[in-house]
Amino acid sequence: MYRFLAVILLVMIPFISSGQNTGDKLRTEFNQQYDSGRYEEALQKANALIAYWKAQNQIDSTAFYQYRHAHTLGVMGMPTESVEESGKLIAKLEGNQALPSFTGGLYFTYGSNLLYLSEFSKAKEMLNKSIAFEGARLTPDTLILAKATEWKGLVCIYTDELDQSRRLVEEALQLRYAIFDSTAKEIAYNLNSLASVYDEMGLKAEAGKAYEEAYRILQMHLPADHPQLLSVASNLSIIKSDMGQISEALALLENAIAIHEKQHAAYSLMNEYHNMGSIYSMLEDYDRARIYLSKGLNLADSLLPNPHFYRANMYDGLGGCWYAQGNYMKADSLFYLSLQQREAMEEKSEVDLAQSTFNLAMTAQDRKDTARARNYYQESYEKRHAVLGINHPKTANSLYGLADIEWALGNHADALDKYRTCLNIYSATVTDQHQWTLENNLHLAERFYEINEPDSTSRYIQKSWEAICNPKTKPLNIQKLSQYPVAYVDPFVLKLIDFHLSTLLSKKHLITENSFEEGVEVMKTMDGLMEQLWPLLNFENENNSLLPLIKDIYREGVLLAGLKPNAAENTGLYLNSLEQSRSASIRSALQNRHAMRYANVPDSVVEQDRQLREELRFAQAKARDQQDEYWNKLRFETVNRWRSYQKMLHETYPEWYEVRYAPTIPSIEEVQKNLTKSKSSLVAYFDADTALVVMIADSRNFKSTLLHLPASWQDSVRTYRTLIEERADAMRIASLSYYLYSLLWQPIEENLKSRVEIIPDGILNYLNFETLISSLPTGVDFENWEWLLKKHTFILRNSLPGKIQEDRKDKNNQLIKGLQYEDDKTTGTGILAIAPGFSDELKTSYRDALPENTAADTIFTNWVQTPWSVEFAEELKTRGKVLTGSDATEKSFRENAATAGILHFGTHARLQDANPLMSYLALTPTAGSDDDGYLYAYELYNQPLHANLSVLTACETGLGAYREGDGVMSLAHAFQYAGCPNVVYSLWQIDDKQSTWIIKSFYEYIEDDMAYADALRQAKLDYLENHGGELSAPYYWGGVVITGEDGKIQKSPSLIASYAWPVGLAMGAMGLLVFYSMARKRNNTIKNAV
Repeated sequence: MYRFLAVILLVMIPFISSGQNTGDKLRTEFNQQYDSGRYEEALQKANALIAYWKAQNQIDSTAFYQYRHAHTLGVMGMPTESVEESGKLIAKLEGNQALPSFTGGLYFTYGSNLLYLSEFSKAKEMLNKSIAFEGARLTPDTLILAKATEWKGLVCIYTDELDQSRRLVEEALQLRYAIFDSTAKEIAYNLNSLASVYDEMGLKAEAGKAYEEAYRILQMHLPADHPQLLSVASNLSIIKSDMGQISEALALLENAIAIHEKQHAAYSLMNEYHNMGSIYSMLEDYDRARIYLSKGLNLADSLLPNPHFYRANMYDGLGGCWYAQGNYMKADSLFYLSLQQREAMEEKSEVDLAQSTFNLAMTAQDRKDTARARNYYQESYEKRHAVLGINHPKTANSLYGLADIEWALGNHADALDKYRTCLNIYSATVTDQHQWTLENNLHLAERFYEINEPDSTSRYIQKSWEAICNPKTKPLNIQKLSQYPVAYVDPFVLKLIDFHLSTLLSKKHLITENSFEEGVEVMKTMDGLMEQLWPLLNFENENNSLLPLIKDIYREGVLLAGLKPNAAENTGLYLNSLEQSRSASIRSALQNRHAMRYANVPDSVVEQDRQLREELRFAQAKARDQQDEYWNKLRFETVNRWRSYQKMLHETYPEWYEVRYAPTIPSIEEVQKNLTKSKSSLVAYFDADTALVVMIADSRNFKSTLLHLPASWQDSVRTYRTLIEERADAMRIASLSYYLYSLLWQPIEENLKSRVEIIPDGILNYLNFETLISSLPTGVDFENWEWLLKKHTFILRNSLPGKIQEDRKDKNNQLIKGLQYEDDKTTGTGILAIAPGFSDELKTSYRDALPENTAADTIFTNWVQTPWSVEFAEELKTRGKVLTGSDATEKSFRENAATAGILHFGTHARLQDANPLMSYLALTPTAGSDDDGYLYAYELYNQPLHANLSVLTACETGLGAYREGDGVMSLAHAFQYAGCPNVVYSLWQIDDKQSTWIIKSFYEYIEDDMAYADALRQAKLDYLENHGGELSAPYYWGGVVITGEDGKIQKSPSLIASYAWPVGLAMGAMGLLVFYSMARKRNNTIKNAV
C-alpha cells in the first residue's frame, strides 16, 4: 500500500474546452503547460482564463476553468486546497437546475483528492456520482467514466476489498482500450494503477509486467523529467526491488528524487523518500533507511492532514529500523504513534490495526513487559482471526507470539500446543522451506531442549535439516549430514548449526562416538556453507549480525575438537575453527585486493558479483518478513543464480576465483613452514567463557590445552589495564601481573621460543603480554622486574600464518626509496610522517583564516600540544615526506598515503566506543572547507594503502568495540583493512615524550636490518635501561604494541656501490671487496629501505 500515493499523483489528460474563440490563446497555453508538467504555470493560465471568462460573463466557461484550477491543485499535491475549491464549486453547481457537461469530471476530481485525505467512504460516494452522471448522459465521456471506475478501484484497496479493486481497475482499462490506441498515455496511467492492485494482491510477476509496460509507453510520450513519468518510475523501482533488482531500483529512485528535489515536488518526494527508505531497510542499512524515512515523515507532517495512513506507514518504517537495531524504546514509541494514527482515522483498516498491535507486542516482549505483550498479541490475533481467518499465516504469527508469552509464564503445555498449531498453518500455507516454518521447527527443538525432552529435541532438529536439505528420500541420515547439499544459503542455517552443536556439547561428559561424529558432520556442513556465505557477508556493515554467530559456531568446533585433545585427525578442525572465527573483514579485504591483480577479469563480472550479493540479501530479508510463496520462490531463484555465477567464475576465471572466494585456511604444514621461517612459536587463544582453549605450535610441534579459569578472570584483565593506565601502586600492579601470568602464560610457556606470535581472543586483545611478570618482585624498581618483555619478542596476529601471508613476503621485505614516490599499485615507497603539533601559533592561524561569523572547532583548539612528535617527524625529512603544522591535513594525507611505504602518525586520537567507525586521528583542519581535520576510521576502510608499516603514536589507536568474529574495531584494524599488513599502535593514552623516545629507537633498529617486532622489543629494553623510577612503569613503555605479519627493511646498495665494478677491476678483487663493504656500511640507512 506504500506506493499508492504515486498512483494518486498521476494526472488526467486535459479536457478540451468548447469556449469561444477569443480564449483560444490562453486555452492553448494552459493545455501545453499542463501536458508538459509545468503545473505552477498552468495554474497561472487557469487563473487568467477564469478572469477572462468572468469578464465575458460566461458562467459555464468560468466554472469549467475553476474546475480545471482545482484539478491542477490536486495534481500538484495540494489535495486539501483542491477539495476545498471543487467542493465549493459542486455546491454552487448543484444549486442550478441543469448541471454542466464537465460535472462528471468535477465529481472525479473531488473524489480522487478525498482519497489523499483518507476519507474513503466520501471518496467512493463522489466517484459513484461521477460514474452515475456519465452513465445518465446520452453521450457519456468514456474517459471520465474510466477514470472514476479506476479510482473507485483504488479506494477499494484501502477498504480491504482487493478482489473488487482488481475488477474495477481492469474494467477501467477495457474502457480506455475502447477509445485509445494501446500505446496511448491514458493506457499507461491505467496500467500503473492496475500494477499497484496486483502488487497489493501479491501478484508480483503481473505487477512487474504492468509497471514495465506503463513505463515503456510513457517514455514514448513524455520527457525524462516529467512528473507523471517519474511517478511510474518510482512505482517500478519498488517492484524491481521486490524482484531483487536492487541496483536498477535504486537508480530509478535516485533519478526521480534528484529531479523532484529540483522541482520542489513535495508530494512525489514524500513517496519516493519512503520507497528509498524501505529498500535500504530491507538491505539492513538502517541508518540510511532512517535518513530517507525521516525526510518523508517531515514532508508528511507539513503536507498531510492528521491523522493519515501515510504518516502511520512512515512511523512503522522508522520503528522497524530502530527495532532491527535493538533500540526497543524508540521502536515502541514510533509503533505507538502509528497505532494512534490508524485508530484516529474515520475509516479504519482492521488489517493495519492488527499489524500495529503486533508491532507493539514485539517491542513489549523484547522489553520484558510480558503483560503488555500478551494483551497486544491477543488483540492482533483476534483482529487477524476475524479478517484474515484462522488459517492465515499472519494469524499464526500472532498466535506464535502468544505461545512465546505462555512459555515465559511457565505454561509450557499450552505454549507447545500453540507452537504446533502455528507449524501446521505455516506448512499448509507457506511450505516447509519458508523462513517462518523453519524457525518454528527450530523453536520447538529449543523448547523441548529446555524441558529436557531429548527425543522431541532430536525430532525437530531432524525436521529442520530435512527442510533445509530437502533430500529425495526421508528420513535424512544425520550421521552423513555433510553429504546432503544445503538447498539454499540462509542465515537461518547458522542458527540451526549453532543449536545442534550446543546440544551435542552439553552432553560432552557422556558423549558417544556417534555423537562426536555427528558433531564433526555438522562442522563439515558449516565449512561447506561458509564457502557460499563468505562472499555474501557485508563486512563494511558494523551491524553485521552473522559474524558473532559464525564465531560461536567455530568456538563450538574448537570445544568439539577438545573432546579428543591432540588427536591428529582433529588438527584440521582446530585450525579451521580458529581461522574462520577471526578477523573476517580483514581477510576478506585482503583476498579482494589479491584478486584485483587479475586484470583479465572484466568489470562487468565484478559488478555482477556485487549485484547478486545485494539481491540475495534483499530476497532473504523479504522472505523472512512476507508470508506469500513469491518471496520464497525468489529466494531460491536468486540462490540458484548465485550458484550458477560462482560456477561460471570457477570455470572461466579459475585463478581469480581461487584468490577471491576459495577458503584461505592454511594447513598445519603451511603454518609450520611459516613458523620455521620466522623462528617463532604460535600461541592462539580461544575464549570459552570460564575456560581458554589454547593452541600452541612451532616448526615441529602442535598441541592444544584447556585452561580452566575462575569466573572473574576477565574482570582481572580489565582491572590490570586500569591499574597500569592510572599508574597505581607498584605492588598492586605486581600482584595482579603475576596472577595473570600464572593463569594465562605459565601453564603453556614450556618449550616456547623467544619469538612468540599471539592470536588473542576477546578481552585478551586489550592485554599486552609483555607487561606480565614471571616472579613477584622484592622492590618497586620497575626496570628490575622480570617482565615477559625480557624473555620474548611478541607480535600480535589477526589470523594464522599461511597462504596469503606467504604471497605477501615480497611486500613485507620491500624497498623504501626516499623521496621517489612511484605510481606502484602493489607497494608503497618512502616514509610519510604526519604530526600536526597543535601549537598555539597553528591554532591562531586557523582562527584567523575562518570566514566571518564562523565558529572555531573547539575540539581542535583544545588539543594538547605535542612538540616532541613534531621534532621527531622533522628528523624524518631525509627519509621521506613530512607533513607538520598547517600541512598535516586530511587532504594531504589522501594525496600521499597510497604511495607511502611507511605511514607515521604523531598526533592525538579519539575513541568512540558507541560507534567505533567514528573514532578518528586528529589532523589540522582547513578553515572554511570540508577538510575538517578528522581522519575517521570509516574513511580508512575506503582508503587503499600500499604501505608495509603504519606507526600510530597516538592515544588508544588500538582500542574500540570488540566485534565477535572480527576483533577490535579500532583505528589499527582500519589500517589493516585498508591494506597495511603491520601496524604499531597504542593500547591506552600514551605519554607523547616517552613514546617518541621508543619509536625513535625503533626506527634506528629497523634501519639496522632488524625485524619490526624485534626492533620494538629492543627499543623498549633500551628504554628500561635508560629510564628509572616512575618513568620505567609499564604505563610508559607497555602501551605501544605491534600487530601483523612482521617484516623488515630490505637494504639496497647506493649508486656508488651499484657502479663499483669498474673501480674494482682497476683495484683488483681485494680492493673491490673492501670498497663494497665500506659502501654498504656507509649507506645502511632507512632512506634506502622498506
